[in-house]
Amino acid sequence: MQSIDPEMAKALHLTGPDGALVAGVAPDGPSAKAGITPGDVIREVDGRAVKNPRELAMQVSSVKPGENVTFAVLRDGKPLTIVLTVAELPREHQQAAADEQGGHGKVGLALAPISPELRDRLDLPKSTKGAVVSGVQPGSPAEQAGIRPGDVIVGVGSQQVASPEDAVRAIRSAGKEHNLALRILRDGHPAFVALDLTPGADQG
Repeated sequence: MQSIDPEMAKALHLTGPDGALVAGVAPDGPSAKAGITPGDVIREVDGRAVKNPRELAMQVSSVKPGENVTFAVLRDGKPLTIVLTVAELPREHQQAAADEQGGHGKVGLALAPISPELRDRLDLPKSTKGAVVSGVQPGSPAEQAGIRPGDVIVGVGSQQVASPEDAVRAIRSAGKEHNLALRILRDGHPAFVALDLTPGADQG
């Protein structure tokens, strides 16, 4: 998903920037099965207006797996109604959590392996190993740190990671620290991102 700026709204022949633009759809996922396609603009969820991807994520996150949700969509300027059955994330999409016993709560990341499709889409070298950020929980430490879907986590602190499982283990082992440094690749450029895991830091 991505936000719609005024220029994009004009290009898509929209009356305004409200909504969440579908930039990509996971093959065989609930969205693909329901008929959602890249370029669709989601304007409502169960009758509630959607102004941006953050609002969409918050509204969908409250729906339990197995329940239906109704999207009001604009496709090529024409309104459509699409009913989607929410499903749990596949097992390879793991929710990266800090050490709960340390009281830090969740980091707020959903991670996926670097598949051939994602490697091509993100233009990653064949030697790149790590975990692709497939989702960021609204209001989480990860979102506040500026991490976004499409980032590739290649390390946690000084520890290299080669898979989502590696990343989850490294994050959990570092969870007793109040700050966590993630090494990421974004648009082919390496960077460090600091997460504040202080209890209560992700609120307000």
